[in-house]
Amino acid sequence: MERLGHRIDEAISNGSWSPFRFIRNGTPLSHLFFVDDLILYSKADLVNAKVIEDILAEFGSSSGHRVSKQKTQIWFSPNTDPMVKDSICASLGFQVVENLGKYLGVPVIHKRVTRADYSFIIDKLRSRLSGWVAKTLSLAGRATLAKSVLSSIYVYFMQSTLLPKGVCDDIEKIVRQFVWGNSTFDRKISLVNWEVLRQPMENGGLGFRNMYAYNVAFVHKVGFTFISKPNTLWVSLLRQKYRIVEMCPHSIRRSTGSPLWRALTNHWDSIRSSIAWSLGNDHSVSLLDDVWIPSLGPLRTYTLLHAEELDTLSIPDLINANGTWNLDLLPSIFPRDVITHILSIKCPEPSDPNDVCVWRWNPLHSSSISSAYKFLSEMNWDPVSSTWKMFWKCPVPQRILFFIWLVYRQKLMTNSERCRRRLSDNPACPGCAHPLESCCHALRDCPEALDVWMRIVPAALHDSFYSMNTADWLRCNLTSRLIHPKFNLQWLVLFASALRKILKRRNELVFIGTSQPSSTVLRLSLAWARCYENTRPLQYAALLPQNHVVQWSPPIRGCLCLNVDGSSASSTKLNVVGGLLREILEVQSDCKQAVKLVTDSDAGNSSFSLVRAIDKLRGRAWLTDIIWIPRDANRPADYLAKLADPTIDSLAFLEEPHLLRLLVFLIEIL
Repeated sequence: MERLGHRIDEAISNGSWSPFRFIRNGTPLSHLFFVDDLILYSKADLVNAKVIEDILAEFGSSSGHRVSKQKTQIWFSPNTDPMVKDSICASLGFQVVENLGKYLGVPVIHKRVTRADYSFIIDKLRSRLSGWVAKTLSLAGRATLAKSVLSSIYVYFMQSTLLPKGVCDDIEKIVRQFVWGNSTFDRKISLVNWEVLRQPMENGGLGFRNMYAYNVAFVHKVGFTFISKPNTLWVSLLRQKYRIVEMCPHSIRRSTGSPLWRALTNHWDSIRSSIAWSLGNDHSVSLLDDVWIPSLGPLRTYTLLHAEELDTLSIPDLINANGTWNLDLLPSIFPRDVITHILSIKCPEPSDPNDVCVWRWNPLHSSSISSAYKFLSEMNWDPVSSTWKMFWKCPVPQRILFFIWLVYRQKLMTNSERCRRRLSDNPACPGCAHPLESCCHALRDCPEALDVWMRIVPAALHDSFYSMNTADWLRCNLTSRLIHPKFNLQWLVLFASALRKILKRRNELVFIGTSQPSSTVLRLSLAWARCYENTRPLQYAALLPQNHVVQWSPPIRGCLCLNVDGSSASSTKLNVVGGLLREILEVQSDCKQAVKLVTDSDAGNSSFSLVRAIDKLRGRAWLTDIIWIPRDANRPADYLAKLADPTIDSLAFLEEPHLLRLLVFLIEIL
């Protein structure tokens, strides 16, 4: 194949092959070689057809491979003369087609995308589901399969195409029906609103995605590549076709365009808002309209003066001749908190590369689907809760966790919930005839449930166990690290087990008419908890306090050691940094991402100006080493960072009393 490529290049050089170009003197497009296919491009005339035929014949005779004319397709642009088409087809003997069908399963579409073009994705999903019996799976099992197996089907097509919204809605409908156990002949109740399930697990959902927003996130990633990598072949061709000269224009709308271009056009404003700039030496970034401080966005809304008075001002105007920010000018333009953010940006130097386009929503400036999806959907999510983070880390099976998740959200189909949904007119408890059977009553306060808890709850929890509301009750018991003094089991595991068995007994009473005695419920709960603990010894060992000795280690002889750490004030969002220089330069930090950035082999070309500056310093005539150490071994630097005053712009040195206090602190940890 390489020899074939050389032969085509040779034909282009001598002028016998006329490649396709989007514009005059644009990038020539003559051939694309794939895994088991190739695409050839040329001017539609008999001369080029003859050259192609000769080169393919030469390739076949030298390699032993012959071109199958029955399998080879030829596609002409719509404005090609029909007589020219017929003569070329007669010469080559290839099959003329109106479209190129699919490549690697993805439709190669030359017209407007319709719902019917991607109906095969829906068929694939239904075909996969036909082999699964939803009723034999728990909610946890169905959710896991839907998020892992089903998502791999549609995500593949979303990478390069914006699917019609109707297709995305159909995908969500299929996934939603499977999660709740629906089938063609059996419709089940959706216990929780789908909008809740589409939230991340740390926000209280189950981590399902809004299909259309997720597809748009892929479009954002394509758009970022279009802006940040203009020399990539496909980007270069698109820029030539649609006459895009600026790196990040305000609009790319054209009267016509391919499906991909229309997708980029429709979401261009959102894509541009996701772009930030790392300052370089070409001074192309606008002071007020471009985002060069990612956490703030455009600075036009923060100015103390009328924006019109500052339109002629540029970023170099804010920099002194010695390469530092002009602290005399900045206070007259921006408020104090904005100036603090500006001072955290390193001033560009003449030796820096040009301004670099970076991804705004990722701390490492690299684009990702997850960060784009979060940016698009976060406004519809509940706040992140430490309760949910704790909840999903509980060392119990996912099946029970999903059940407890329903309890926490008060979505079990108790009689009160059935009445709320107008499925019944009797909210009373079937066990004790209490007038309102809530989740808390069914699982704790009903006399039959209470009998089990009285046999099992440790004495240390008696005072609070029966008085808390449902949310606090679950939170308190699931975060407990208590070992049951009588049964020698982790209380949270035994609690979760008993909770599930109590509900099972309640369901047997309602649907079968029989009820197990409390002693049997207790015995089954203990048996299950012991079985689970015995099968997960390593997981439980990780929950127990670990007595690892973590201490600072001195550097090799002949090196100085600099321990660094940062601190951020949650109220002001201001960051400070502290450092401790030891007596014998090795830099130690407990931030793995920072260490990885500055030690990367390509750090000199990083999008972070500060990383480039550090790499330049490391390139001087000295030896440096930057390593990661555990957080506990870096406590002195953390202490110093907390001492730093974020309102002071210059470097601060500690006075003697602080040093003495620090030495005492060091002695405690070494």
